[in-house]
Amino acid sequence: MNQPIVSESTTRDLRTRDAIAPRAPKQRRPIFAVGWARQAFGASVSRTVGIVIFGLIVLLCIVVPIVSPYQANDFVGLAFQPPSLAHPFGTDAVGRDLFVRTWEGGRVDLIAAAIVTGFALLVGTTLGTLAGSSRQRWLDSFSCGSWTR
Repeated sequence: MNQPIVSESTTRDLRTRDAIAPRAPKQRRPIFAVGWARQAFGASVSRTVGIVIFGLIVLLCIVVPIVSPYQANDFVGLAFQPPSLAHPFGTDAVGRDLFVRTWEGGRVDLIAAAIVTGFALLVGTTLGTLAGSSRQRWLDSFSCGSWTR
């Protein structure tokens, strides 16, 4: 016959002890503690922060030149004006808005980086596929050996 491991008296004692002893209140963690970020994003908080910053820069490079009242080459004021609400980075030597020009330059850089990356992906995939699928040993040796010398 199966005997219960915990008797009725032991169970009663545990219930009364829990009822008598109050539990400690849960401590609140500060909002800027590192633990909450690690729980939300995993162990790679710095990677997540980097992705967010990069995404913000890309977003600004796309949006600022579109919504700005000035074009990148418009003369909007006097030369070398200090930063203000109208021109957050000031103006350059000929009176163009540096804020719009900075983000427009970032946009050009992002387009150039995308084109170069796409070209490298296309050429590398093609050469790697040809070298890997070819049964000729000299093509594989040439493709691997030409980059290491």
